[in-house]
Amino acid sequence: MHISARQAIRRWPIERYAALIRSIARGERVMLLWSPGAKDDPRHPGDDAAAAELIALTSGASVVPLPTPDLATVTAALSIARCVVCPEGGTMHLAAALGKPVVALWGDQPVERWRPWGVPHKVLRPSSGNVAEISVDEVARAFADL
Repeated sequence: MHISARQAIRRWPIERYAALIRSIARGERVMLLWSPGAKDDPRHPGDDAAAAELIALTSGASVVPLPTPDLATVTAALSIARCVVCPEGGTMHLAAALGKPVVALWGDQPVERWRPWGVPHKVLRPSSGNVAEISVDEVARAFADL
């Protein structure tokens, strides 16, 4: 599960990630990936604070936290995943390129053009284009389906 997204409209609430992780981690280990750094970094906002909050909220669950500071690290992590849950973006495309089933939390980009190609996938896109409106149940069902 990769939680980072540059644009606010592509960010799913941390509390929902926590609920999803608690649900999935009953039978699976969950690898938690994020772009490290400070939230207010103008070059690339990081998610260290969000990841720390998420780790605290999922205490006791089978979570393997792994910051992904570079392409080699995120590629290596995704290569051992069985399925990937993430916002639309670079990580989603990399997961698809690695042949991984993808649950994509979709914002306002054209699905037809940017969807994960060549792999089983579920695209969850609310009519508003704001991923914050996607429910935990929707993501859990999509994950289970894949």
